[in-house]
Amino acid sequence: MKIFLSGVSSEFRECRTSLASDLRAMGAEVMLQEDLQQGGRSLLEKLQSYIEFCDRVIYLLGDTYGYEAPISGGGPAPRSYTQWEYFFAMGEKLDGRRAPAKEIYLYVADAKFHPQSRLIQSEEHERRQKAFADMVLSSGYDRGRFSSLDALCRLALRDGFHLPTLPQTSPDVSSVHEYLRSLRSRLDQIDIGSPVQRVNSVATPLRHLNIIEAVCTRPRVRRILKLADSPDGIEVSETQREAFAGIGDAGRRQVILGHPGSGKTTLARWLVIRYAQDFLEGRSFSVPIYLPLREVALSSIGSLDDLIETATKLQPTLPAEAEVRRFLRENRNRLSLIIDGLDELPAISAAGEARAESISRLYGILDEFIDSSEGHQVVITSRIQDYLHNPEFQYSGAVCLLVDEMSIDQIKESILNWHRMAGRLASGDPDNADWLDRASRVFSLVQGNTDLASFVANPLCLNLLQMVYDDSELPYLSISRICEMAVRTLLRLRVEPKAPARDMPTDISHEQYLELLLSVLSDIAVAATDSIAGGGDGTVPLDEVQARVSACLGATTAKGFLARGALIHPIMLDLVRGHGVLISMNAQCFMFAHALFRDTLVGRALTQRGQTEYRDRASSLPWSKAFRHVAGLALADRGPSLAAVDLANALFQDYTRSRDTVMLASAAEIVGELNISSDVLSGALFGPFLAQIRVSLLEAATDRTAPAERRLLLGMLLGRVGDPRLAGTLRANNGQADGKFVRLPAAKVTLGAAMEPAITNPKYVSVFPRLVENLAFEEFSISRFLVTNAEYADFVSDGGYTTDVYWSDNGGVQWLHADGATLDRLRELMRTTSMTHFYTDLNNGRVSEAEISDAIDAMLLRKLPLYWFNHRLNGPNQPVVGVNWWEAKAYARWYSLRRAGHDASSPVVVDLPTEYEWERAARLGPRNDTDTIWAAGSATENAHWNALHRLPPGSAPVGLYPWGSPAMEGPHDLIGNVWEWTTSTNRPYAVAYIHQADDGYGLADRIVRGGSWLSSESLSSTISFRSFDPPCNAYDDLGFRIAATRRS
Repeated sequence: MKIFLSGVSSEFRECRTSLASDLRAMGAEVMLQEDLQQGGRSLLEKLQSYIEFCDRVIYLLGDTYGYEAPISGGGPAPRSYTQWEYFFAMGEKLDGRRAPAKEIYLYVADAKFHPQSRLIQSEEHERRQKAFADMVLSSGYDRGRFSSLDALCRLALRDGFHLPTLPQTSPDVSSVHEYLRSLRSRLDQIDIGSPVQRVNSVATPLRHLNIIEAVCTRPRVRRILKLADSPDGIEVSETQREAFAGIGDAGRRQVILGHPGSGKTTLARWLVIRYAQDFLEGRSFSVPIYLPLREVALSSIGSLDDLIETATKLQPTLPAEAEVRRFLRENRNRLSLIIDGLDELPAISAAGEARAESISRLYGILDEFIDSSEGHQVVITSRIQDYLHNPEFQYSGAVCLLVDEMSIDQIKESILNWHRMAGRLASGDPDNADWLDRASRVFSLVQGNTDLASFVANPLCLNLLQMVYDDSELPYLSISRICEMAVRTLLRLRVEPKAPARDMPTDISHEQYLELLLSVLSDIAVAATDSIAGGGDGTVPLDEVQARVSACLGATTAKGFLARGALIHPIMLDLVRGHGVLISMNAQCFMFAHALFRDTLVGRALTQRGQTEYRDRASSLPWSKAFRHVAGLALADRGPSLAAVDLANALFQDYTRSRDTVMLASAAEIVGELNISSDVLSGALFGPFLAQIRVSLLEAATDRTAPAERRLLLGMLLGRVGDPRLAGTLRANNGQADGKFVRLPAAKVTLGAAMEPAITNPKYVSVFPRLVENLAFEEFSISRFLVTNAEYADFVSDGGYTTDVYWSDNGGVQWLHADGATLDRLRELMRTTSMTHFYTDLNNGRVSEAEISDAIDAMLLRKLPLYWFNHRLNGPNQPVVGVNWWEAKAYARWYSLRRAGHDASSPVVVDLPTEYEWERAARLGPRNDTDTIWAAGSATENAHWNALHRLPPGSAPVGLYPWGSPAMEGPHDLIGNVWEWTTSTNRPYAVAYIHQADDGYGLADRIVRGGSWLSSESLSSTISFRSFDPPCNAYDDLGFRIAATRRS
C-alpha cells in the first residue's frame, strides 16, 4: 500500500515521523514531502505525480499555513504546499484537468495539541489557513480530532491501518526488555582516547555530526558518491538535523557511508540505542538487532535465524537467552537490523569464502527479510571508498546517507564536550578550570588555521588533535606536525606491544618498532603519490607494500630485524588495524585513510631521505601538495629550517628555467607554509625571494592563456604567500585612489537593458531593469577587487564587531546587540519572505521546508561571517561571503576611519556603491554599449562559467577575471564570482531613484548585483541583471566591494 502523509512539517514533525515509522513497520510505502525534494521537476509537479499514484492520503490539519507554493500565470489563489497536497488528493491537477479523488483520512489537531515548533506567520497567512480549514472541515472527510501523538496513532489504528500492538506484560517481552537494557549499556560507551578512556555516550559528540541525506536507487549511487568528494551540481538535500532526526525513517533499506573516522559506527550504535530506548519506553514497536561484521564469521550465517542467533551471542550476559531468541524469530515484523562495517569484511574469509560471495548471501537474507512485507528496516554502514569502488558492496534500492564533516560550531562544541569529560574523569568536575582552559586553547588553534579546521572536521582527526595537543609545541605546531603526531598516536593506539609469541626480536624496543612502521609508511606514501601522479587512484599493490617493508627491515641496525622476514605479515596487519593509517581495499592493494596522512608522510620522506631524488617530481600536481609538509615538519624543529627554504629556492629556479607553473606551485606550497607559520621570510635575507614568488604567482595566475584550473590553483597559493594586490588605501588628504581603487571620471552612461526578460525565477522578474539613457555621473572611485577574507580579518581583529561607531550610522547596531524582540522581528521577516529568497533552494531540494528555521537562525545568531570557517570559501584572497548588508556597511565605515583616516570633515565618503555606480563601473571603457563584460569570444574569461566547471564549486580568488581587455585597468570580478551588496533600496530602475537616500535603519530589500558562481539564470552573466535581499540575509555567494565619493 502506498500512503502519502501530509501536514505542515513545522507543526506536525514528530507526528509525521512516528506515524510514518509505524506504518512502514507494517509494510506500507509511506512518502513525505521532504522525500520528494531531489531535483528535476518542480516540487508541485512531484507532489502531484506521487499523490496521483498513491492509494491513500493521510492529512493532518492544523492552524499553520506553511510555505507558499509559487504559481506562474493565471493560476488559483495563493496556496501553501500542504494545501496543494489536499487539492491533489481531491483530484485537482496543475493543468486544470481533474483525476479521481483519493481515499482521504483527515485528522484534525484540537486546541490541546501543542506542536513541537510552529512558524511565525503573517495575519494574511492565518486568514488563508482558517478559510482553508473551514472549507476542509465542511467536506465530511474529518475522521477525528487528536491532542497528542498517542491519540493520533489510536485514530489511525481504529481506521484500519493495523498498527502493531504489543502485550507489554508477556514473559517474552520482559526478557526482551532485559536484553535491550543490556545491549544499550554495552553500546552506550565510546573510547575517545587518552586521557579519557571510556565515557557515557550521552556526553559525547554523537549529536554533533552533519548528515547529507539523499534518497536514491542503485543507478544513482555512484553519482551521489561522486558528490561526496567532488560536488558537480547533483542536487541533494543538505541537512543538519540535531540527533539525526528522521534518519531511521529515511527508508526500509539504508546505507550509511562515510570516510574513516567520520562516525559511521558511532551513528549505527546511536541508532540501536535510540531504538532500544523507544521500545523500552513504549514509543516504538521496533526491536533493534546489532551485528558488527568485524566480530563475526559471516560465512556461518545462512538465514535470518542464524543472523539473530549470531547477534544475540555477542551479548555477554544475555538473560533468558532462549526466550529472547524465540521472541525475535516470531516477531520479525518488529525487527530493525543494524549491520555495521561492511568494509571490514576480509577479502577471503577464514572459511575460504570470497567477500563478494559473503555480501551477496547477506543481501539475499536482507532482501527476503524486507520483501516478505514483514521486515521493518535494514541499516548498513560502509566506508565510502569501498562502496564506490566495489560493485558487490552496492545495495540495490537503498537510501544512501553520507556522514559529512562537522561545522566549526560543532567542532567547538565537540572540543568543549571532550574536555568536560576529561575534567570529570580526571577530577570529578566537568567544569575543571584547567581542562576548560585547554579546550579554549585547542579551539583557538583550530580557528586560526583553516587547513587544520578542515582536517579536524572529521571526528577521529579532531580526537587525535585533542590527544596530541601540547602547549610546548607552540607556536610551531603546524598542521604537518599535528598530522605526524596523529599518525604516531594512531600507531600507538592500534599496535599492541610486541611479545615473543609475535616473533618480535628481543633487541627491538616498542618505540623502535613504531619508528620502523613510520619509515614503512613514508615509503608507501611515496609509492601512493607516484600512483596518483601517473593517473592511478593512489592504491599500492600488496607486493610493493611487502617490498617496502622488506627494504626497511634490511636498513635497520638492529640485528634481530636482519633475519626476521616473518615480521612482514604482522607489520602489515598493524598498518591497517582498526582506524589505521592504511586501509585495505582488497586482498591485493592498500590506500591511505586520509590524503593528509599520505602527504605528510611524503613530506617526512623528503626531509629525512634527501630531497634531490624527489625534485624531478615537483612538476606533478599530486607531489606539489606534498611539498608543503617539508616546511610544516621543519617548523617542528623550533624554527624554520634553512633546508626547506633552500628547497623552495631550488624549485623556483627550476621554474624560471622551465616555466612549468606546477614547479612554481611546489615552491609556493613550501613558501606559503613558512609565511603562515613564521616571520622568517619577511627578513632582509629572504624578503626578496618572497617578493619574487609573489610576483611570479601573480603573473601566472592572471595569464589568460593558461588553463582555468591551473589559474585557480595558483590564485589560491597567491593568497597563502600573501597577495600583493591587497595592499593600499585611499589617501585621506585629497581623496585620490591608489592601486586599490579605480577612478571613474564624470560621464554620461546608458544603463539597463531594452530586452524583455527570459527568466524563470519570479524573484528576478520583479526587478528586471529597463533602459536608462544618458545618466550623468560625478567622478567617484570603486575598489578594484571585492573585499577579501584577509581584508575583512583586519576589520574583525580591529574590534569590528565590538565597536559600535562602525555600526551607529545604520540599523546594524540593532542586529549586533539584538534582544529577543529584535530577533523575533527579523525571524518573522525572513520566514514570511522565505519563498522568495529560498526559492531555488526549496525548489531543487537544497533546503527543505523544515530546515528553513535553522537556516534563518544561522544567519542571525553570529558575530563573524557565516562561512568564516568554510575551507572552500575562506582563502585569504577569496571574497568574503556570508555577510549581511549591515556588516558590509560597517566594514566600509571602519575602512574610512581606520584605513583611509577620514573624519566628519573629510571631503570623501567611503561606502558601498549604489547599484547605479556599480553598473557605471561595469560599463567603463570602449565596450560600454554591451551587456557582457568579459573578453569577446572567450567564455573562460567569465568567472560564472569557470565556477560551473570547478570542483568543488565555490568562489574564486579575486582578480583572476580582469575587466575588459588585458590592457584595461578596470574593476575585476564584476560578473559571476559573488553577488555584491549595494546601498540601493529595491525600487524601480529609473532616473528618479538614482539619488535616493540610504535607508540605513529600515528592513527594506537591498539591491545586489553581479551574479555568482551559484547563479542558474542565464541572464545572470549580464551587466544589467538585478536581484535583491533583505539586509539581514547572508549567503555563501554574496559579498561586497566599496566605493569612494565626494561629499555633496
